[in-house]
Parts: sequence; structure tokens; C-alpha cells
Amino acid sequence: MTQRQIKTRRGKLDNSVKAVLFDMDGTLVQLRTAGRMVVLNETLADFGNPPLTDAAQVEKFWFTS
Repeated sequence: MTQRQIKTRRGKLDNSVKAVLFDMDGTLVQLRTAGRMVVLNETLADFGNPPLTDAAQVEKFWFTS
């Protein structure tokens, strides 16, 4: 887990989160390319990496090991 704190819709900190499930292959939730780009770039930013701006790069990163 990153240092980013999870907030509720009202902006208050939510300390009740016990686990986070990542569904990277779309089994439970289907994300469009734009959604994958947001998730990936926020994660890259948490680790101090530059964002990916090319959709093909995002798709390759998301679906290949």
C-alpha cells in the first residue's frame, strides 16, 4: 500500500480499510483504456515515476507480464 490515504466521499480519512483488491485482468470490473491510464499513472506517481501518455503503452503495461 502506498502512503496515499484513502478518503471517504465527504473528504474525511477512512481508517477502516483492511484490504485492497486489484482486478488487473478485468475478471470483476472492466476498465476502459482511460481508466487504466488513470490508475496506472497515479500508481507510477506514488513511486516517483513519470506518467505514461500513450494508450498503447498503457495497454501493453497492463496486460503483459
